Amino acid sequence: MATTSLLSFLGFSATTEQANTLATIERFLAGNDHFLIVRGAAGTGKTSIMSAVTRYLTANSIIPVPLGPTGRAAKNIGRKTGTPAKTMHSCFYTPKTDVEEAVVRLERRTNDCPTQQVFIADESSMVSDRLDNSGDFVASRSLLADFVDFVRQGHVLNKIIFVGDACQLPPVGYESREASPALMAEHLRQHYGLRGDTIELTQVMRQGEGSPILAVADVLRQNMATKRLSVPYSMGQAYYKPAHAIQLYLERFTQGQHDRVAILSLSNKYRTECNTQIRTALGLTGSLAVNDTVTLTQTHIGQKYVANGEVGIVKALDSRIHRVADLEFAEAEISFKDEHDTEFSIVSLVLLDALKGALDREQRKALFAAEMRNNRAFQKSQDLRDSLYLSALQLNYGHALTVHKAQGSEWDTVIMNTWMHKMDLRFLYTGITRARSELFTNGAHRYVA
Repeated sequence: MATTSLLSFLGFSATTEQANTLATIERFLAGNDHFLIVRGAAGTGKTSIMSAVTRYLTANSIIPVPLGPTGRAAKNIGRKTGTPAKTMHSCFYTPKTDVEEAVVRLERRTNDCPTQQVFIADESSMVSDRLDNSGDFVASRSLLADFVDFVRQGHVLNKIIFVGDACQLPPVGYESREASPALMAEHLRQHYGLRGDTIELTQVMRQGEGSPILAVADVLRQNMATKRLSVPYSMGQAYYKPAHAIQLYLERFTQGQHDRVAILSLSNKYRTECNTQIRTALGLTGSLAVNDTVTLTQTHIGQKYVANGEVGIVKALDSRIHRVADLEFAEAEISFKDEHDTEFSIVSLVLLDALKGALDREQRKALFAAEMRNNRAFQKSQDLRDSLYLSALQLNYGHALTVHKAQGSEWDTVIMNTWMHKMDLRFLYTGITRARSELFTNGAHRYVA
């Protein structure tokens, strides 16, 4: 390592806590540990520190590899660090079609990079240690297990910095009270035989001081630590009825500026109702229309890789409906933005049925069987890209989301329905910290037992 300290790459005067964190990271990079967990609440400067780390590594001819568990999370860390970032899945998996099971199997790539890499895994609270074979894309091992193996397979000095907020919701499929495995040093030591430690950031950065959003987040975080289920009576500004939420949203919505405003909730029902009302207010009819704002619900590996969770706009739509295996498709041109905010378009079939919910296994099998019967190119290659139907875009509307789907994303304004089945501080904390500057809640959390 060069003599220039990591602290000099920060770009502003560090607090004592930040200086100590940077010194710890510098020792970690020079030492023999395999991982370092950098945990911190919203506003404590995790991203600023990781930006300094990427510049420091680059200056010392070490490859920084920023990663996110979703497309939007990867985009966020890439934009904030100024270093191109990937999703974990695109970094170390190759998709292979399994026709018999009607799924895409994710096969772990070989890490044959001959030089040292430091992997910076942002939003690590979302990284699962459990196998999930419920969707169209399946792996033989958990995301965390494959990630650790991929890193260790490369250069002997490869390291991982896990970055995240332990107060956020754990990965999908976990109970809210469970810990996120990638943010637990003891779990990484016991289950993977790794050496490493944790550093915690607690002090909110100067630009966040006085923020009412971060003040509420801090109360929720303290209550989690003391296991008190009390919540602030007021969180942000108040709204009361769904119609008010729609009005607030429409006043702030600008087409194509996907990080301006979002409606968040726990329930899919509320999300669906809001999306329906917003589309109606915007004059959008039918299951899909030109100018619809949509979000990918499944990674697209057709003509261009587009990650699950990316947001786009329908630019053109063919009125002809294709029917295959009792499913309906329509051709659309949809524009997305890459990590440099440069617009690009994909012309593809869209699986219209997916707008109502994910396909079940029998529907997937029927579609695969139809393509094996009728599509010679796919029969021969068994590559999804040779099937317009199997590589069709799967979408949902992009105005209202569940809090789980919102993880890894931020908006200027968040309008949040705080209703829940039972008191869940992590749900509240995760939702309100998606807001950068303006937060509205409906007070429903006050009536939860």
